[in-house]
This record gives sequence, structure tokens and C-alpha cells, in this order.
Amino acid sequence: TQSTWGHNFLLFLLSRFSFPAVAIMLPIFLLKSASYLMGFLYPSYMTFKALATSNKEDDKQWLIYWMVFAVMNIADAFEFLFSWLPLFFELKLAFICYLVLPQTKGALVMYERFLQPFLEKHEADVDKYLDDMKKRALEMTQFVVSQGKQKLTEIVGNIPHKSAPETQKTD
Repeated sequence: TQSTWGHNFLLFLLSRFSFPAVAIMLPIFLLKSASYLMGFLYPSYMTFKALATSNKEDDKQWLIYWMVFAVMNIADAFEFLFSWLPLFFELKLAFICYLVLPQTKGALVMYERFLQPFLEKHEADVDKYLDDMKKRALEMTQFVVSQGKQKLTEIVGNIPHKSAPETQKTD
């Protein structure tokens, strides 16, 4: 019958296309979820704990982690270029574990080897760029506020005013 054929065809499509897609996508979903847990939740909690102590070394460890992790997340904007590589998400999770785990001190290694020398070399340029961006942001904010005030004045000026209802005098 027609409904049996449609049901069988649907099962055929699901078995041929959905299962492989799920089989591929589920591990990627799990790996990405594990990356978020390991990259954000655990370090956030450890930062909370570090801030509660008087020890400055653990504060430094987690500040360095967040700097390195921020750079890694900027690089994540280009994930689409590499995500097709075999084991990409597994390697990404392993790298996050390397950064986070106190046994490896990976974030400290990455900071001292790459990030700190780069920032020291370009510190004056970065400071100048940030100052320029602050000035531009202030100018843009002032412009937007003035345009908003002007537009609001126009809108309010175009609202028809109702006069108060006249009261009838009784003689």
C-alpha cells in the first residue's frame, strides 16, 4: 500500500543518511561540550577559589590561563578552516586540558614562550591602538547621543498637542 511504501522509504532515508550524520555529529557535540566544560567552567570555579585565598601565585596562574584562553578563542573564529581535519576536536580538547591542568602548567608555558614576548615587543603599538580606539568609541558615542537627542526632539516636536477641554460656564 501507499502508506507502507512511504513508511519504508522514510526508514530507508533515515537509515542511510541520519544515522551516519548522528554518528558523526554526536561525538563532535560531546567533544565541543567537554571543551566548554574544561575551558570555561572548571577554570571559572578555580579562579573563584584562587581569589578567595591570599596566595598570589594561584591568582597569577588563572590570570595567565584566561589570557592564553582568550587568544585561543580569537583563533577559534577560524575553526571552520580546520574543523574538517581528522581528530581536530579531540586535539582541541587535549590542548585545553594541557592549558588547564596544574600538572602541565600549559597556559604558563604558552604565555612565557609566545604571548609574553609578543606583547612585550608590541606593547607600545597595542597601547597606542587602544588609546585610538577609546577616542573613536567616545566620539562615536557622543555622535550617537547627539543624533538621538536631535531625533527625539523632532519626534516630540511633531506630536500634536491636545488642548484642555473647555469647561462650560453656567450662568
